Amino acid sequence: MTSKTGSKLQCHGRPCAEYRCSRSGIQGGTIVDVVLAEYLGRTWLVQGEQHIDDLLANTLRRHITIEVVSCESKSAVVDLWRVDAGPDANANEIWLIHPAIADRARGSLQDGNQDLTVGFAEWSAALDGAAADVIAAAAARAAERPEMMLAVIRHVAADGLAILAELGNLRSSLIEARLATLGLEAGRMVRDAVPAEAEAQADRISLVLRLPD
Repeated sequence: MTSKTGSKLQCHGRPCAEYRCSRSGIQGGTIVDVVLAEYLGRTWLVQGEQHIDDLLANTLRRHITIEVVSCESKSAVVDLWRVDAGPDANANEIWLIHPAIADRARGSLQDGNQDLTVGFAEWSAALDGAAADVIAAAAARAAERPEMMLAVIRHVAADGLAILAELGNLRSSLIEARLATLGLEAGRMVRDAVPAEAEAQADRISLVLRLPD
């Protein structure tokens, strides 16, 4: 069902050769257990190879977290994978995941326990098709849980420039506007910010359901 082509990683939209990715976190800083990276309809396991048998057999335990992220290029996938696998790791060792298994993993994100991530190209606030799908999934999840708020969470670099903060606010506003068109009331959205674990995380925004304060 799969052909072996890796091990670990994660991606958020950046331009091709300059693409850099980092391990992402669920709200509160917990590291994601399994990360699948997509490019041109193909999906690779870039983080969590220790869970490959359970992923294939659909026997992942409920506490195992999954994230599906979109990449701008195959080299972006490889670059991020090498953050964990090492700079000299052979790209032919990345696990290429069967489409049916990738679809099943995406479906598991709808259970309300996973962090949904909107990725952006560097210095861009444009929402691509993958971003629109994530936002739609977040809106659907919020509709199923009317008692909860939807947090729009920026990942902020410690030495971030003021212009990056402005860009992050613009991205958040565009996401909120898209959520509003999907029926989510403004009063159910809340903004937050957490430290980025690496520079690449500044190009991602997480959408997480929370109980009201």
